[in-house]
Amino acid sequence: MSTKRNSIFGPQPTRQTFHLGFAENDVPQLFCQLDVLRRSEEADYAYWKEKARWVRFEEIAENVLGRWSKPHVATLMQTALLDLKNLLTNGVILLNVQGTDLPTLSQTIVQALLDANYIDDADNAQKIVWILGLPHFHHHEKRSVMKTASSVSLSKQGGLHPSPSFVINHLLRRDDEVDNSQDMSAPHLISKPSTQDMTVPEHNETNGTAVPSAKVK
Repeated sequence: MSTKRNSIFGPQPTRQTFHLGFAENDVPQLFCQLDVLRRSEEADYAYWKEKARWVRFEEIAENVLGRWSKPHVATLMQTALLDLKNLLTNGVILLNVQGTDLPTLSQTIVQALLDANYIDDADNAQKIVWILGLPHFHHHEKRSVMKTASSVSLSKQGGLHPSPSFVINHLLRRDDEVDNSQDMSAPHLISKPSTQDMTVPEHNETNGTAVPSAKVK
């Protein structure tokens, strides 16, 4: 008989139900945004940058031209469907998540990974929460990343925090590099990773959230 691991982040907030007033057969419009982890040109610091967005059609951020691509129908490779099937079968799926802010959502995601034994070390769990809580920037924002990052109080999320080099050493791409066609593919998940196989995703790009992936051997 398995027992659920106690939360390392303290008690969870009380769930609140909101009625948005949609009719039963109405489908509200959904905005989906993809952020990727990047490194700062001005300092040794990491941050999240908007990469693509979907409002019925797909638009991709063109870093060289500094604009959005024309809206187009997104293409999907067969390997992406296989990855999706594998993620739905073996991954962690969270529905009706309690929380309305990024710190709470990050802690909920990492706690679910702990409960599923994807992560066995509390220190690594806190590092993942810290990475998810790094500053997020839209594609059009040109302000200093370091200036904004320095104003963010990391103590609000509690726990241990890795040094900037912990994040930078796992980032191999710069913000001004031209992305290849494989950047938009789904993350590759072979099997449930052990603690020794856990690593910060180099360009793990998923819709909505970023989760740790297994090393491809």
